[in-house]
Amino acid sequence: MPSPRFRTLLVMIVCIGILLASSLDIERRYIYSTEETTYPLSWERTDDGYRSSVKIALQQERDAFFLSFAKTFEAKDEHDIEIDWSIDGKNIHTHVDLEGDERFLLDDRYFVEPVLASPAKHIFVTLSINRRDEIKLPENIVFSALSSNEFSYSASFRLPALRAVRADISGVSIVSRAEWGADEEFRYSDSEAWKSIIERRESREPTTAQKAQAEKNRAIHRYLETNFPQEYALVENRQEADSGRPLAWNAQTTRYVKRLVIHHTAENLLDTRTDEEIIRAIYYYHAIVRWWGDIGYNYIVWQRGKIYEWRAGGDYVTGAHAVWNNRSTAGVSVLGNYDLHHLNADQMQGLLGILLGLAQHYGIDLSDTTYAHKLCISGEECLIHDFEGARLVGHRDVGYTSCPGQNLYEQIPKMLTMLAPRTQGFVLRENPSYPKIIQTAARIQDYRGPTVRVRLSFPHDTATIAANSKVLPLSLEVGNVAGTLPRGMELSFTVEDDRIALLHDGRSIRLPHNPRLSAEIVKITNWDRTPAWDESRTYNDNLFRGTIEIGVEDWRLILINELPLEDYLYGLAEFSNDAPEEKAKAILIAARSYAYYYIHPLHRKFPEKPYDASDDPNIFQKYLGYGYEMRSPRTRDLVDLTYGRVLVYDGKPIKPWYFTQSDGRTRSYLEYCRVSVPESERENCQDIPYLQSVLDPGSIGLTRLGHGVGMSGAGATWLAEEEQKNHEEILRYFYSGIEVEGVY
Repeated sequence: MPSPRFRTLLVMIVCIGILLASSLDIERRYIYSTEETTYPLSWERTDDGYRSSVKIALQQERDAFFLSFAKTFEAKDEHDIEIDWSIDGKNIHTHVDLEGDERFLLDDRYFVEPVLASPAKHIFVTLSINRRDEIKLPENIVFSALSSNEFSYSASFRLPALRAVRADISGVSIVSRAEWGADEEFRYSDSEAWKSIIERRESREPTTAQKAQAEKNRAIHRYLETNFPQEYALVENRQEADSGRPLAWNAQTTRYVKRLVIHHTAENLLDTRTDEEIIRAIYYYHAIVRWWGDIGYNYIVWQRGKIYEWRAGGDYVTGAHAVWNNRSTAGVSVLGNYDLHHLNADQMQGLLGILLGLAQHYGIDLSDTTYAHKLCISGEECLIHDFEGARLVGHRDVGYTSCPGQNLYEQIPKMLTMLAPRTQGFVLRENPSYPKIIQTAARIQDYRGPTVRVRLSFPHDTATIAANSKVLPLSLEVGNVAGTLPRGMELSFTVEDDRIALLHDGRSIRLPHNPRLSAEIVKITNWDRTPAWDESRTYNDNLFRGTIEIGVEDWRLILINELPLEDYLYGLAEFSNDAPEEKAKAILIAARSYAYYYIHPLHRKFPEKPYDASDDPNIFQKYLGYGYEMRSPRTRDLVDLTYGRVLVYDGKPIKPWYFTQSDGRTRSYLEYCRVSVPESERENCQDIPYLQSVLDPGSIGLTRLGHGVGMSGAGATWLAEEEQKNHEEILRYFYSGIEVEGVY
């Protein structure tokens, strides 16, 4: 008979076995077996443009095919590049893929819509470029193929409560990512799948065009953040998952979801493949082929109406489906090509269900409108178009594409008619995480510093003023009378005798007071201040935060930009974009101190004038306004990091002098005064304790540029780079006995 100890041990083993059996999880894991080859292209001229064909032979049968080639010219829309496939006798027609977020604008390759078919080894591809002008043609294609249904089984022990389950959206049943077989390793930049991607990405030096596009992208981001803060502000920008693993694509969430965008996958062989196979193939295309690290759409409706969770991240997550409209939108794609097919009854029911569920979940009133944005195309002198549109749209409404296909697009007005009455009165639901802002540089509190009034170097006798965006209002104030003008309206002003006159309907109306105009961003439309280096005319430094006041000085029209000091510094171009960070901070603190000093009534640089400052660097500082801020977001971040800090000597703010470079040493103010001021005024020369001569090692052997007093730009660079000094140490080196203090 077994001993008591043995019986106890047996009972424990049985209990552990039962526990393990209840938590034993047998998973089907998909392998994503791929093959990639490069093929040369040989082009022939056609009546419509150019054509090249390639025969492809794979080592083994594959069922998903991807194509890319160098971006040697700019495609205006997807019809510029068309691809005809012949796969085992079946012909398929596709286009270049222009969907995504702003990252696709930085790609050095064009990607073709993926093709999913029955398993095949032999493919014939014809590329047609429908451009009759002379363009640089790509020299080869990169062909990738995937087996989307290869899998293996693995066993693991975990509690059922820990399974990944997607919560339903307002009663709509949604298949989770885990259920359709998403390989979450694709999302992590430390995974095996991403090692070769990172190596290839880091080995590529950005082209001149990519650098220019990246700068333009930053400018558009700044513009949208400033003009559409509710729609565009991020609540979270996470670089790591909850597990702590680094994400290949940051998980961004927004404050609201205000619009729903309908897409199609463009797949046209629905009868040969299961939905899960197609979904996994498109996931691989977005996450790995496109180097995105996840899929771009939030949800997908399959061929029998079932709804799948596609983009990871849950509520308020930003996808990549409608460039410059991804924040505050949700993208819903329908499986299929709706230039060729029509929605079946199950798909229509599923699509209506998820759209209504999302509207209820986020509080979207589909009878209302909201703002949308469309990239300005080549040849237009603008960055981006803003317009007002419905809260339920097709992708083509906000992008240059035929998506979601004509047959589906034609159904959207009917969907709106059905859904809008059921959502009328819905109030937008704010992301519960708001206002937890996670940004690279935290934005500073609401107070933006004391007001500064800057005279602009506007050269004309007539000024035309508008809001920078036609969908945003412009306010007009004349004395005690103020009002908001119709959207898109602009006003012109000139001088008659010693008064400002409004030019309207062919008449000249003299005003009793100087007019003041304000908007989120004010535009002086008849001022061409395009930088000399900008041959593409992308930028024009005629945009300003705050208020523009129109006045008269010496019988001529003048413009004064009134705005908070911190916002003024955003537009200050006092150092180069590649300046060392600590040098840049030092200059910004000195520049803030300089302006802060002259704002004080006892220190006016322009006494008896209606302005405190000038945008002329020869007499004040180089202020370019919001146009500079858009293309130099680094300056804005550094302004925020030095918020409110000025130079103080003996407890009082000072006027710090600074200049470009010396001849090896700086001059004291007394030395400068005895040489440079008119002889009749030299008796007033004084020794200023904080403006003493010091060795300037960064300028040894150079010729002095500037007055030579205070901080040398070349010296600040040398101290930052060679001596690794921080900005306060640089300031204390050039200004004797000073402290750096926050004054607000």
